[in-house]
Amino acid sequence: MSRPVEPFSGETKTFTDPRLQGLRRQYGSEVLDTLAVVALCRRAGFSLAETKDLLATGGDESWKQLAGSKRDELRAQARHLTMLADQLDHALRYRSPNAFDCEHFQSALRGALPADANRQT
Repeated sequence: MSRPVEPFSGETKTFTDPRLQGLRRQYGSEVLDTLAVVALCRRAGFSLAETKDLLATGGDESWKQLAGSKRDELRAQARHLTMLADQLDHALRYRSPNAFDCEHFQSALRGALPADANRQT
């Protein structure tokens, strides 16, 4: 027996009801594959809308554009996080009792706010 489920707002898909084996539900491999894709997308930082779009491709060639965009976004985030970790490493190695006195740290602070916020009025 099939039942409608709404994995994404406004979209209805039909999954076959799971078989029961004892007290455990047994889902088909197709359902488990879909859940695995959702889990992978979630770990990679895909939004629910992006995950919906990726699943809608059915795995055809168009998924590569979506996946490539997310990969580029993740690599940019990784570079940014590495830069922040490097700045913290520098601040932790600074020998003065007050890390805020470090010119390198002060430079990082100035770059932390949007350009308009750094202007003095």
